[in-house]
Amino acid sequence: MGFIAELRRRNVIRVAGLYVVGAWLAVQVASTVFPAFGVPGWALRFVIILLVLGFFAALVFAWIFEMTPEGIKRDAEVAPERSIAPQTARKLERSMLVLLVIALAFFGFDKFYLAPQREATLVSTTTKEVTQELAQKAPPVAAKSIAVLPFV
Repeated sequence: MGFIAELRRRNVIRVAGLYVVGAWLAVQVASTVFPAFGVPGWALRFVIILLVLGFFAALVFAWIFEMTPEGIKRDAEVAPERSIAPQTARKLERSMLVLLVIALAFFGFDKFYLAPQREATLVSTTTKEVTQELAQKAPPVAAKSIAVLPFV
């Protein structure tokens, strides 16, 4: 049996796909929610680093362990005829599809609802700041002033 076939049999590829989709969704939610709560920028980088490290741990656990009706057991302890890897594979695929649907729904919500609100808030905030800066920098105009225009 080849290495790729063994990865498929142990559901490592499905676990990797499920983890990547879940991690992407977690990063998207964190990048949207963290600024609203004033969380510093390093926290998002910390979450991403933890998710990357967790990816390798998930692959190792998927390789070593198998889910059985009796619980999680080492792959070497499960007899091939008692293995429920195909049923577990279907559950992982369903979980991945559910996470993808949630991720797409969140992406649509963020793109079409939250992004226009963020842009409108940014425009109004920037306009106020620029107006205040110009008002502070502009010299005061006397009540009686003369505009001098060049003769053409």
